[in-house]
Amino acid sequence: MIAGLGGMANLNNLTNLANMNNLTTMGNLSTMVGWMQQFDPQNLFVNLGPELDPSVAMGNTGTMAVPGVNFDELRQTMMTLQETTALFEERDRLFAERGEKDLEEEKADYFRRMHYEWPDGPEGEPVAVSGPETSEQAVLRQKYERRKLEAFQDAQVSARKTPPSGSARAQLSELTGDYTKMQELLSQPDGQKRFQELAEQARVEEENASIQARAQELKQTMPRALHGRVDEVRDNVLSRRASTRAQLAATPEALAVKNYQESLQEWAAAQKRRIAEFSDNWKPYNPQIFQT
Repeated sequence: MIAGLGGMANLNNLTNLANMNNLTTMGNLSTMVGWMQQFDPQNLFVNLGPELDPSVAMGNTGTMAVPGVNFDELRQTMMTLQETTALFEERDRLFAERGEKDLEEEKADYFRRMHYEWPDGPEGEPVAVSGPETSEQAVLRQKYERRKLEAFQDAQVSARKTPPSGSARAQLSELTGDYTKMQELLSQPDGQKRFQELAEQARVEEENASIQARAQELKQTMPRALHGRVDEVRDNVLSRRASTRAQLAATPEALAVKNYQESLQEWAAAQKRRIAEFSDNWKPYNPQIFQT
């Protein structure tokens, strides 16, 4: 996933959304493709548990199919969507990377016109002064930038990574950390749909937070005069990612997968209703004891 403003190393370090405590990988496209590749289509949903179908509860381990779903076509559709997603994300990664390169060029141009001076000594804060930077001044500036960047990175590592209260990430963390709440949600007819929507929202939040964090990291080594440009590049990347998500969601493959998910959710809800009806009408066998 795209998660920094650019640069492969930064993207890999800052933007691996699957590492968000493994919360958002539940039900994502890669996982679904894996399921489709590993399981026999007709048996895919048999062993999910007795809550889905009375035939399973009664010990029937034969096959059953979800009405209206062609698993072979679905598997190929999902794999095509995964390939399209990877292509779009590579395109956006290059867009972000080029934005960072633009910033580096503007920074180099800035120090061809300006330089830092340290009125409080080399350990103090610099002041930008008109005039091209000398070699010695460049060395001092680079040492200063390194100290500032490392201090920022250390603070980021030490900071408590708690999602903002009320965010989708916070809700998802709470939900996945409480087995009872998770089961209560998934037992509802639209529970799986609500969980997937929450997981997707949390994934987007995490990606956006990573882009924001990368912008803050860039500012540590940028002169204050260019901080506005960093924000501009950050906003361009955020806008690009939002546009890409909308573009992906409108593809025929994404619409087909969404229709499949809705069909499955409707089917699962119907199965649960059948189980409820079965349970309501079931009475235990009470053996009669005859007196002689």
